[in-house]
Amino acid sequence: SAWALRELRPVSFQMRSRDSKRLGPTRYGFVAQEVEQVLPNLVHGQGDQHRGLVYQDFLAVLILALKEQERAIQQSDTEVLETQQEVQRLLEQADVLERYLDEYQEIAPAERSELLSLYRH
Repeated sequence: SAWALRELRPVSFQMRSRDSKRLGPTRYGFVAQEVEQVLPNLVHGQGDQHRGLVYQDFLAVLILALKEQERAIQQSDTEVLETQQEVQRLLEQADVLERYLDEYQEIAPAERSELLSLYRH
């Protein structure tokens, strides 16, 4: 349903009353013919008839889309947290390696070669 909502184009309009040429207040909604392309069950009227929208049924579609987005956000939050934890773990490993390197550099060159030969075997 979220994909369907992305296809909709909100519009503003003013209705003209039947008995008057005056325009009413600005309203907001969708063009029925456009909605019909993605959510035909929300449109009433067929053929050359005036088409209208069943706006109260939009609530169910909106809630479903909201739930889909909430699940996607929760998934993203979980992935971000896992990534942050991995970065923290890698930073801690880098600190340990840096300390080893500092200790290694403090050792005299002759002792370094002896240590390296021990690790190679």
